[in-house]
Amino acid sequence: MTMLQIQIEPVQVVRGELRVPYVITNPGDTAAYVYNLVPDRFGVLAGKPDPVPSAHLAQSCYDRDGIALFVLGQVRRPPSPKAYVSEPKPLASRVEPGRGFQATIRAPLPLVEWSEVWTPDRESPELVDTPITLVQIVLEYALEPDLINVREDAKGVFAISERMRHRAIADRDVGELGVRMLVHPRATRFA
Repeated sequence: MTMLQIQIEPVQVVRGELRVPYVITNPGDTAAYVYNLVPDRFGVLAGKPDPVPSAHLAQSCYDRDGIALFVLGQVRRPPSPKAYVSEPKPLASRVEPGRGFQATIRAPLPLVEWSEVWTPDRESPELVDTPITLVQIVLEYALEPDLINVREDAKGVFAISERMRHRAIADRDVGELGVRMLVHPRATRFA
């Protein structure tokens, strides 16, 4: 079975944001679809909402023990004390057999827990300033034969109606960078 591979390159802090470069490769013999294109509905990067999906965003939450989790995939539960009925699905990129791609997750510092449907007020007194020692990327994907309903919305951007079936995980130590995350004490962690 084809399994995508993900690797995190050296992480940097540049002009007040964390930059997490990653490389995805598909060593298999069938195409894969990766949920990695998320719109900036809350203006996380530019300070104003942007409906155009970007490979620079990843939904994030505090996992445990100093781990910041970046999810390239569908978040089953948003990191919010509120309940949501709908679970939006990010758009997907297609990774051909024997190919791969590079992208960089960008996140303003200090990090905040964020999803496609919720972002906290950075000024909220409820947020707890927490040191981060490790970043972890969880990449969700599906293989072409597993999918029933795939629609190309734009060149190289695919909408997929079902959940991804596979995960690849990579992590990188960031203890020396002094990264911090503002953690909501009642947020639900990603599933």
